[in-house]
Amino acid sequence: MTGHRQAGGAEIDRYVAGFAINSVGTERSPLIVHVPHSSVWIPAGERSRMLLDDNELIAELNYMTDWFTDRLAVAAVESAGSSASVFTNLVSRLVVDPERL
Repeated sequence: MTGHRQAGGAEIDRYVAGFAINSVGTERSPLIVHVPHSSVWIPAGERSRMLLDDNELIAELNYMTDWFTDRLAVAAVESAGSSASVFTNLVSRLVVDPERL
């Protein structure tokens, strides 16, 4: 799997960037909405280093992922009638947690 479809339909290459920045709204805005934990993607090289078997990994991803927060962030900005840049991490927090660096 080389691409990831973000809210808004933009296709991005995960091997180029570990994040996506989607502009929401029609105006320029200094507002940045950070979505750190909505991804379940784990690069193959990182997966091979994990000690969990596939079932354990699925259970951990189900528990640790903030499901659909990427979509919620976009919808919140849109419903507020605002503009913002939505910065979404595309790598699972099991690989890197940007809030803990």
